[in-house]
Amino acid sequence: MDGRIPPGERSQASCDLRRVVTLVIFKVVWQQQLPNEVKNITIILREDSMKPENSGKVKFGIWGLIVGAVIVMTIGFAWGGWVTNSTAQKMSDEAVLASQAAICVAQFMKQPNHEEQLKELGKVESWKRSEFIEKGGWDKMPGQEKAGSYVAQACTKGLEVLISK
Repeated sequence: MDGRIPPGERSQASCDLRRVVTLVIFKVVWQQQLPNEVKNITIILREDSMKPENSGKVKFGIWGLIVGAVIVMTIGFAWGGWVTNSTAQKMSDEAVLASQAAICVAQFMKQPNHEEQLKELGKVESWKRSEFIEKGGWDKMPGQEKAGSYVAQACTKGLEVLISK
């Protein structure tokens, strides 16, 4: 026997529980009061407590859900490309900075005397190069009044590649 109740037979507790639930719904909806039978629900549920064969299934089912969730998260973060919010924000900030640095380099190279400016930038000490970029105004994006210092530093790194050529 596998512990199942045949379709034609129901346990007395499940029939009582159905009757109590129906009565509670009726009294709450139609009469707007909680019946005394609500107190008896816990007693009925205790009488029909989980059978040992079902408790094992539930226990293994819950453990299966937990282990499955851990496996899915491990695969998702390791190989699926999932990232946390802070990592996504950091990646976004880096992408914006890279695009602004590219615009800065393009604005620098757009100047008619960019070769002379590039030679002059090469003569400036490396730690003062971002100030040179800021003074020239190339780090400002179109429509901005002031740019961040990180843009000038990233622009300097991009122009250093051109200086070394």
